[in-house]
Amino acid sequence: VANEQLAALEMPVIGFFGAEDGSIPVETAETFDSTLDSLGVENDIYIYDGAGHAFANPTGQNYQEEAAADAWDKTVAFLRETLYGLDAPVEDLEAVDVGEG
Repeated sequence: VANEQLAALEMPVIGFFGAEDGSIPVETAETFDSTLDSLGVENDIYIYDGAGHAFANPTGQNYQEEAAADAWDKTVAFLRETLYGLDAPVEDLEAVDVGEG
């Protein structure tokens, strides 16, 4: 992805990578992270040691339960904050009515 394309992003970015992913090297994930930072794009990039590609897929060979659970929790928190402006843990909040789609 070209820097011009990343610079055009006007929304926060979250990314999850496995350190053992053969298709996306750690160096690529780190470059992505540092490029977003240098462009001023709000981001949270996570790299999980010992995790391969598709580590969050419970039906796959690379499933890593602990990393998958952590990534899921971070995803839910990111979406709650980004979409609804909520930063309290799920268990501390009442149901949120987001209206009719």
